[in-house]
Amino acid sequence: MKLVLMDMDEVLFWTQDGFIEMLKKKHPEIKPVPYEQTAEFYMENLYPENQREAIKNIWFEKGLFRNFSLMPGALEALTEISKKNEVFICSSPAMSPYCIQEKYDSIGEKLGEKWQKKLIATKDKTIIEGDILIDDKPEIVGFRKPSWEHVIYDHPWNRHIQGKRRITWQNYKEVLPELF
Repeated sequence: MKLVLMDMDEVLFWTQDGFIEMLKKKHPEIKPVPYEQTAEFYMENLYPENQREAIKNIWFEKGLFRNFSLMPGALEALTEISKKNEVFICSSPAMSPYCIQEKYDSIGEKLGEKWQKKLIATKDKTIIEGDILIDDKPEIVGFRKPSWEHVIYDHPWNRHIQGKRRITWQNYKEVLPELF
């Protein structure tokens, strides 16, 4: 049995779609960057300098973190992996006053109450013990050398990273056979 940590945004929940929906609502004059062109982890870096403040402010909008849909296959993968492993959701909250509560509520609504009790919210994932961390962030650094292996959830903004296992919810059983 392994201890598996799963990131929430862009791993379990499709954050980018919810973000773009809010961007269109709040700033219809800003043309969203298409998913396949998101070569940067931090969304604001994809936009011209004169739009970056508006982009950053989207993360502070009430309701943003409640409107994220599940990634296709995420619930099935979470269920399968948790059959033989201990799994926690490990998420780095945005500095929004709504973020943690809305993430907690979304987990309850879309994954079920049992997963709310398994939410770890931390700005530094390196201090959390585990065997595997599934995360879309290209590089994860913090206070400690991590105890876990960083398995990258594949997205355009992390494809430049080499030397790490890379998964999607379509290939996770082949890439992580030790969990089954």
